[in-house]
Parts: sequence; structure tokens; C-alpha cells
Amino acid sequence: MKAGIPRHSIAPQSGIKMQRVLSFLLSPKFIGILICLVVFCAIFPFFLAFAGVGLVNLLGCGGSGPEITCPNQMMGEILTYMVLMHWLALITLPTGLLVAGVLVIILVLRLVMLERRH
Repeated sequence: MKAGIPRHSIAPQSGIKMQRVLSFLLSPKFIGILICLVVFCAIFPFFLAFAGVGLVNLLGCGGSGPEITCPNQMMGEILTYMVLMHWLALITLPTGLLVAGVLVIILVLRLVMLERRH
């Protein structure tokens, strides 16, 4: 055995730390926060698109077709990307719905397990 701390005294401490981390990650509060974060990320492209349309109207920019023209070319490109961001929701909405559904199932199972324990 090498000099220093014996190997058998390190393992129980790391096991206790891992148990605390896992109990936090499976707590209903943390799972609820994850569900809220997933739903927000799923609908965020719509918020970005609505903000882009509002900025286009506010700044007096315009244009026909998918491109928005502004006096500042860079601003026009940014607003164009913002307005077209709703197409990203074709990916984020189904994915977010799936992940949120899985998290809700995990939350229900965890709550049932906690109820049976008490």
C-alpha cells in the first residue's frame, strides 16, 4: 500500500457525495425546473420572431419577400433572421414536447416512489 490515505477510506465518502448529487437530480423541484426550461426553449423561436416583427415595425424597416431592408444593412440581416426564426420551431416544438413528456413521466414516477417511501 502506498503512503497516505488508505483506499478504503476514500470510497464511502465519494459514494455519499454521488448519492447526494443523484438525489438532487431526481428531486421533483429540479425536474420541474427542467420541464419549464424545455418548454421555454421549445417556444423561444416564436418569441424571437414576434420580437423581430415588432422591431421591423418600430424601426420603420420594410421589404418584400423574405428579406427586410433597413438603412443599416447589418440591421436588416439581423431582423431578417429574427423574423424567419419561427421556422426553427418545426424542430424545437416536437422535440420539446417529447422531452417534456419524458420528464413528466419521470416526475410522476419519482413522486409515486417518494409517496410509497413515506
